[in-house]
Amino acid sequence: MISFLKRNKLFTSLLLITLIILLIGILLPGVIDKSIKDNISNNIIKMISDLKTNRVGVLTNFKNNLFSNYSNIIIIWLLGISIIGIPIILFLYIMKVLLLGLELTFLLINIKSYSIIFIIIYLIPIIFNILILFFLVYYSLTYSIILIRLLFFKK
Repeated sequence: MISFLKRNKLFTSLLLITLIILLIGILLPGVIDKSIKDNISNNIIKMISDLKTNRVGVLTNFKNNLFSNYSNIIIIWLLGISIIGIPIILFLYIMKVLLLGLELTFLLINIKSYSIIFIIIYLIPIIFNILILFFLVYYSLTYSIILIRLLFFKK
């Protein structure tokens, strides 16, 4: 495993970026203004109460999340076959990881410890989505770097 990480510097740097941005997302609520924290907390509490009372359109939420995830995957894939997509791909991926850290922190702050199972169940699809995006971003960046080498550094 260590030899794989030493050989693949792009994989290692993308993994390091992911961990750093996730840590920033977890620590960021500590510096956010109190009124913004209260607004986010009220929205999370409303979402949880809607889930408990079954007032949420499950099928509608599923369709919206599915469309959002597939649109991100298609955008990253299309931008990965071009050179100019590298900064956009990285920005989209970094924002997804940052939002995962923020969601984790705000859920832990608002739900506390009595519903830790709810937090785990809520975050499992998001973590799978981040893993899929990680490998997609890795291969997109690898392909873009190969294109750059072929176009600009011909030997």
